[in-house]
Amino acid sequence: MDKWQGGAHAMDVKVDVIGAMVDAQRRNSRALGRRSRVYRVAVLLLLVQILTLVAAVAESSAA
Repeated sequence: MDKWQGGAHAMDVKVDVIGAMVDAQRRNSRALGRRSRVYRVAVLLLLVQILTLVAAVAESSAA
C-alpha cells in the first residue's frame, strides 16, 4: 500500500503483492509439512502405546 500511495505503477504493486503471496504460500507449505510430520510421529507413538496396553492386558488375562 505504501508503494501505491507513493505513486508506483499498478503493475509494479501487483508484482510485489503476488511475490509476497507466493513467499507466504511457501512458508505455509513448509510449516504444514513440519506439522504433518509431527502429527504422524504422534499417531505412531499413540499406536505403539495402545498395542503395548493391549499386549499387557492380553498377557495378564492369559495368566
